[in-house]
Formats: sequence, C-alpha cells, structure tokens
Amino acid sequence: ERVHNRMVTHQAGIYSLEMPESTNKLRVRWQHGPVGEAVNATPGETLTLKAPAVARISLEAKEFGTDQSIPARVILQNELGKETLQVIGPQGPTNRLVVPGQYAILFTRGHEYEASFHEEINAEDGQTISIVGELQRVIDTSGWIACDFHLHSDFSTDSADPLRQRILEVAAEGVEFAVSTDHDFVVDYAPLRDSQGLAPFLQVTQGVEMSNPKLNHASSFPWDVKPLQSGQGAPSWHTLVPHDLFTLLGM
Repeated sequence: ERVHNRMVTHQAGIYSLEMPESTNKLRVRWQHGPVGEAVNATPGETLTLKAPAVARISLEAKEFGTDQSIPARVILQNELGKETLQVIGPQGPTNRLVVPGQYAILFTRGHEYEASFHEEINAEDGQTISIVGELQRVIDTSGWIACDFHLHSDFSTDSADPLRQRILEVAAEGVEFAVSTDHDFVVDYAPLRDSQGLAPFLQVTQGVEMSNPKLNHASSFPWDVKPLQSGQGAPSWHTLVPHDLFTLLGM
C-alpha cells in the first residue's frame, strides 16, 4: 500500500486530513503498537474509527539480587512465534504496546550475564503487565573491559540507526567502552549517554572512520569534536597518499 499521509489526533481523538480525490483507506494504529483494519474513505466523508485492541507490557531489568536497574535487550515472542526486539535502559520501566495475547519474554545483557526467561505471559486488552528480568553476572571479567571500536549511527551514510538508540543498544549488550567511528564524521556519544542514565555502565570517546572509496577505510581515535569544521573535525583525506593518511590517523 502507498502511504499518502500520517497524522496524530488531538486530545479529543479527532483529526482532519487532505487526501487525493479517490477512494482511500484509513488505518488507526497506536504509536509503536498494534495496527487496526483498513477502512475505505472518500474525501468529504466523516468517519468514526475504532482503535485496535492493545495491551501494555512494562519491562525492566535488574542486577540479580539487587534493586539496581540495568540496560538490557528484551525479545518478546507472540503465540505465532513472531519476535520483537526492545532495548531498555536503567531509568525505570519501559512500556511496550502489544496485540493482546500470550507472550514469552527473554532478557539478555551480553555474554557475561545469564539470560532471564519468562513464558506464558497473558496480556489482555486494556491491561498493563509488569515484567522484571533479573540478570545475574555469571562470568568474572575482573581486569578486562568489554569494548567496541567500530560503531555507526545515522551520522553515517550506510546506517539508519538513530544515535540515541545506538548508544542504548551498546550499553544493553554489556559493552563498557565504546568508540564512535562514523564515516568521515566525529560524533560525541557523551551527551546522549548521560541523558539516558548510562554513564555508570558505559565509557565513551570520539573516533572516526576515514572512508576513501578508492583506497581504503581506516578507523582511529581519539578525535576532538570541532563543530565548525566539515565532518565536525573529521580528517580530510582527498589529497593525501597512503603514507600521509596513516600518519594523520596516528598509525
């Protein structure tokens, strides 16, 4: 189906919109939730649409044996086996709107933690269910740091992942040190990390992936963010030979 328009109702649940002069279909959906059946509509017509049935699942992960909330990945599986990924942070429960039914829910946090599995969760129309996954660290990594030195966000042309979501995903996987390496763009993770309460779990620094399409790609860190420069201070490789490129990147 071709989408002509999207809109959000005001507090009374009413909206008006412009459409092509032909028969169209309207669907009501909850934001990030269930989608209703299509209803035929023609210009000038007034319709009363019913929102689809919806249940809310409240998700929170905690360090095993404590009351400390932690970032985690959550997979929700419905009765048909369809899986939905939800990444949650440490700032309290995250609500997920779902089609009413029975669900299995899996909490994970990288390779150092035992997963927490909950099955036969019955979510009924109009109901809110709270599920807390207790995650226990089972691998002792004292003296080691989990790092990721190659990360892209929507500041790179080959990635559509919003920066805020990318940082949360990294922390939810148990990564403890992350380097931003977007293509020819220097990005500071710290502000969005801090606003999501992730500083106790994730240290960050700025890097860059120098991306010469004819020669090579090479990543380097740390780099200072320079907002008034192209690529926020990313290295300019256009006139450099390989030796000079690697020297510039500190290799």
